[in-house]
Amino acid sequence: MSSLPPYEPSSWKLSVHGDSRQRKWAEMVCQLCPDYEPFWQRHIVPLTFRPHDKDNYFVRPKQKKHLLRMADTSYAIFLHLTGMMRWSRLLLNYERPEAAQQQKRPAPARAFEHDQGFRPTDCLYYFFSHAYSLLESSGSFADAVNQTLEKYHEPSAFFVSRETKMSPWRFGRRGSSIVSKRWHELASLSKVYRNALVHERPLVVQSGYLPAPDSKAINELSGLVAISRMALHERSIFECCVETHQVIDPIGAAAAKLANRLWDSATESLDAIGSPKYREDQLRLRPEEARLTLEKIRAAREN
Repeated sequence: MSSLPPYEPSSWKLSVHGDSRQRKWAEMVCQLCPDYEPFWQRHIVPLTFRPHDKDNYFVRPKQKKHLLRMADTSYAIFLHLTGMMRWSRLLLNYERPEAAQQQKRPAPARAFEHDQGFRPTDCLYYFFSHAYSLLESSGSFADAVNQTLEKYHEPSAFFVSRETKMSPWRFGRRGSSIVSKRWHELASLSKVYRNALVHERPLVVQSGYLPAPDSKAINELSGLVAISRMALHERSIFECCVETHQVIDPIGAAAAKLANRLWDSATESLDAIGSPKYREDQLRLRPEEARLTLEKIRAAREN
């Protein structure tokens, strides 16, 4: 059993050394979540083949289970956050193309080239589904970080729990208070829309407008009867609804703040681990792993 060479975190850049999704979204994620790249550099890259072979971004298969879980759940947050970005941008492009052109938002190349045919309701469904999944993956990531800290005899970084393995995660109001505040903010902004859209009825989007962000408005102005109900009461969509971006943008901003705070808190706590075993476990290369070249790994999914 051997170890990898000395490791310098700052030599790895998400826009260059990340996988295809990370490279595509690196500019936007690093702008909105500046603490993601330092976390990734210090605590995820060492778990991959990159320090041994800079082009091999795959996670090493013989890693400790708690480290693999931390890598997976961190990537889940990244995936759902960028999913929200993708569908919100597409929705804005579809509903208000002139507004989309005016906004100074960085958009990754080719991010939307295969999205033709999606309607606004599709965009909303995927946006809110990613938002809910981000809430759940945040809990899983926080728990995975706590589990890793416990393995090396360090205190927990997050106060997060769930009643059973099938129950949703909940962040307590004590402990890591800023993370808890961010989590509850995203939950309060997104769940009322998500629950109506997924469980009850579609949120009908007309001319770039949505029901206002309160349960009464959503119940009255969503579903198949929304437009005819407004006509019955001689009201227009402009009186009863708000522009789509007024709903979507705060939710996207809340998601980015939550993700960034999670990565920042995780980095601070993991950096403080005193046991040298953590670094050894991160960088250890087993003999059977040394034979896994990038080409051999890729061949496994192509054959």
